[in-house]
Amino acid sequence: MIKNICFIMGISLERMVLPLQLKIKKKNDFLILGSLCNNDLLLASQLTKMGFKIKIIRYRSEVDKLEDILLDDLGIDRKIITIYETKLSFIKECFSSRVIFNFSGSLVFFLGKYLFLLKFYFFPPVISYITGSDLMEEPFQKNLISRLYRFLFKNSYLLCLVPMKSYIAALKKLHIDRISFVRHPFLILKDKKIKKQKIKDTSKIIFAHISNIDWGESDNKAYRESTKGSDKFIRAFIRASRQFSNIKCIILDRGPDAINAKKIIEAANCSAFDWFPPCSQGELYKIFDKADVIIDQFDLGAFGGIAIEGMSYGKSLLTYADDLYLKGMFYNDTPPIFNASSENEILEKITYIAENPNILKDIGIKSKEWVIRNYDNSINFIDIFTMLDSKYGFNFLSKCLKKK
Repeated sequence: MIKNICFIMGISLERMVLPLQLKIKKKNDFLILGSLCNNDLLLASQLTKMGFKIKIIRYRSEVDKLEDILLDDLGIDRKIITIYETKLSFIKECFSSRVIFNFSGSLVFFLGKYLFLLKFYFFPPVISYITGSDLMEEPFQKNLISRLYRFLFKNSYLLCLVPMKSYIAALKKLHIDRISFVRHPFLILKDKKIKKQKIKDTSKIIFAHISNIDWGESDNKAYRESTKGSDKFIRAFIRASRQFSNIKCIILDRGPDAINAKKIIEAANCSAFDWFPPCSQGELYKIFDKADVIIDQFDLGAFGGIAIEGMSYGKSLLTYADDLYLKGMFYNDTPPIFNASSENEILEKITYIAENPNILKDIGIKSKEWVIRNYDNSINFIDIFTMLDSKYGFNFLSKCLKKK
């Protein structure tokens, strides 16, 4: 019936139903799912200041000891954060909210087989911010989870992501065009109240490989568009460590190719790597404090959360960012990074750093200034709502506030 009315009026079903959804009186204006580097707190802080009622739902494993510092820094009441319990209680929260903001695949795991509710006319509109394997790998496998991911992406009112070649290729395969290219949102603390670490050997330049170790050897499947290229860094660092005794690498034991990385390092009889277990975000800041250079990826061509987080802490960054990403996202404001992709290029950058350690402090200062300039709390997410206004022809946020 509703579809027939929309057809006669010559408007889309979404354009007709969405204003009605936003006007209905609900307990919460926004329901935020998942954390993604604590960006749920960042979004909640922005929307709370704008006068909206917010609720955050997380998995228990996403709660971190660092959270009290973050909540205090952002002025957020801890009461708005709840832990996921059952599907029934979660569905009730969904229908008690005007808009759902979903980070990565949170909604897939919270709803599971009940994800079909997204098709229900008066289920709240879903905005999904997606990154990494959630887009490039999960939708292309042959299992139930993959079908749920595809269903979520195709039934979200808007998909928000950074402009990466591999992301664009994946979207074409999925035939999805309701997208908004935005900068990877990131929470920048004005004053990180983290206890300083005692560094035993200050003569060493510390490189920190915190990202997943992945180059496609352990899961080299046809649906994969790219990897992190971790092996190129590991091989380059082994070569550099034979020439320079003043470098060391902290490397987290995580990712599909971690075992293969250990084999390469052991075969080379290299003692320049210190392995650390996977850690919480609070522990991660301690590693940032020890490090001089943060390592991200050498294949994707864009910054991950680790890259921005490390730079915001005043650290130098060694990674690969391609021209499409740099020009499309930052125009003429080029980030102060060590940009490399091939093993030889990475070796050249490590060599330059080892020979010129005094440059790192200045680059670290410039890195932090650049992140604050490009990722400050006040500029994130607003573009998302501007895109919704353009697509649906009205002020999205104003509609949410109409009930007041």
